[in-house]
Amino acid sequence: MGKFVLIFLSFLAILAGCESKPAADPAKKEILANTEKSLASAQQSEENPQQEQEETEEAFDWSGEWVFLSDDNLGNLKIEKVDEETIRYHLGGSVINPVNGSSYANVMEVTGMISGNTITYTNELSEDCGGTMERNGNIITVTAANGACHTPQVYLDGDYIKADSLKEQPLLEIKNGQFLVRGISMWDTPSTVKEMHGNPAYEGPDEEGFYEWIQDYEDKKLFVSYSNNQPDSVHTEAPADVFLPEVEKLSGERYTSEDANYIYLPEKEQLLIYQTKAEDPSVITLFTTYADGNFHAGVENGWIVKEE
Repeated sequence: MGKFVLIFLSFLAILAGCESKPAADPAKKEILANTEKSLASAQQSEENPQQEQEETEEAFDWSGEWVFLSDDNLGNLKIEKVDEETIRYHLGGSVINPVNGSSYANVMEVTGMISGNTITYTNELSEDCGGTMERNGNIITVTAANGACHTPQVYLDGDYIKADSLKEQPLLEIKNGQFLVRGISMWDTPSTVKEMHGNPAYEGPDEEGFYEWIQDYEDKKLFVSYSNNQPDSVHTEAPADVFLPEVEKLSGERYTSEDANYIYLPEKEQLLIYQTKAEDPSVITLFTTYADGNFHAGVENGWIVKEE
């Protein structure tokens, strides 16, 4: 009898549980449906990764100019897409010897075949001088199959950045306690400047002999001088109505002289020097450099005066 009562009570508990079950919430149904769709989509992507990769690759345009990110080689790569699998290319560079001023060049050109993120290229000047171009985002890494493809003075292996991917840099700012002019700091190199601004009109020893090495971006009114492969001055110009509001935001000690204004960062011994352009008062010329003995002597002798 006790066993029968226990079974009967258990049956009543089950009935009570069934009767108390609430109706399904419509909002929960919608969430569940969306979750199932997302899971199905993710499963489809996992099952067809090649299709998704091919769609991404097809969206990328190899055509255009690529800038060689070299410290001493003014090189570039031009790619023309013939069809979905074939390209024509022109790969070249030039180097100026800083000792004797001699100029050297190297050129490769003909066709290449696209396979995913890689182009396998040939060279019409020599059958042995082909190689690969591996793409990673907006960077191509060129590797010649044979080291003999390079001239002794001009190597073209290395990274190239797509010219139309370059972004405009801020005119002036301070980061990590140092000045940046057009994005360039005193810790950059010729190649990192190219990564921001592309190829200059001229790169090599200063023909006037004042600087060790220079990059001259004539179209951007930008000039960078180097010592031991790092900038020792960065020169540019800007409209006064653009520059003056920017310079007011900067920290640092401010000085003036008869013909220029100075902002001094003592921790890094850096100077920003600016003045009105003599030929056009609506333009400000400016440059950053290291504070040398001339600046400190000027302050001590009173012809460079600290603003209070």
